[in-house]
Amino acid sequence: MSLGVRCLLTDDATEACELARQLEQKNAERKRITNDMSADASVILTALQGSLRSHDELMSICLYEEEWHEGITGLLAGRLKETYGTPVVIFARAKSQQGDEVMLKGSARSIDGYHILDALKRVRNEHPAILEKFGGHAKAAGMSLCQSDLDTFRLALDKDVRAFFSNRKPPSELLTDGELQVHEFTLDNARLLRELAPWGQDFPAPSFDNYFRVVQFRVLKERHIKYTLSPLSENDGQELAAPLLNAIQFNVLEPGEQPSVSVGDRVHAVYELQTNEYRGDVSLQLQLQWLE
Repeated sequence: MSLGVRCLLTDDATEACELARQLEQKNAERKRITNDMSADASVILTALQGSLRSHDELMSICLYEEEWHEGITGLLAGRLKETYGTPVVIFARAKSQQGDEVMLKGSARSIDGYHILDALKRVRNEHPAILEKFGGHAKAAGMSLCQSDLDTFRLALDKDVRAFFSNRKPPSELLTDGELQVHEFTLDNARLLRELAPWGQDFPAPSFDNYFRVVQFRVLKERHIKYTLSPLSENDGQELAAPLLNAIQFNVLEPGEQPSVSVGDRVHAVYELQTNEYRGDVSLQLQLQWLE
């Protein structure tokens, strides 16, 4: 953070450029570490799901790898929570240790209806000695514990999740503000929504859902998919007399994974109406949250 503050405050253009270069390097490193950790987690979870009995469900996720970076745990937890629809806790080895004990630092992200801070309080009440410290709110929390207590914590959290949801995984639910009409896909509307920000907890950015035909798509940086979409009528699936729309879906692919869509497919998408700025040009873009 200090680099960013210095970059914004300096009156020296040369220093500002050098600080900006360092920030870009750090951001690129963050992306690389996040992708590596995500790939590790995917391997672990694939093996874990394969070991479950047919009638069992993955109700919670609690993972630790010794080489993971403690500064990325929250990003990974959030990504896995969105993918699997379960409460997620990701641990990394803490920089500071306590005597001979290996200390872990964790980040939790939770789903609607399951208050993760209250859950941690219940775990602490059942096992008073395992959580060194913790804090947060309904959707996110942080904690630290000894590595030797990790399995106890993992089992206690899973037990609490299963009891809370009566051992049945809650159905995924994605709320939208409805369908946009053709004349509403405009850059002016995207700018208007941008001006209404900031959005946040319990005040999310408006999202919409429509049916589209995939005109073309391409993979960006092995993880993202950029689309050209044609709006369809929800009732009869006919293409509407409307301009083609640019859309992007971030972090939808694992490295080496191929998209599941094909040109010509009819898809149902949930998206935010956004602006995209590239080399001075501003255009309308749909940022996809879900596509099927």
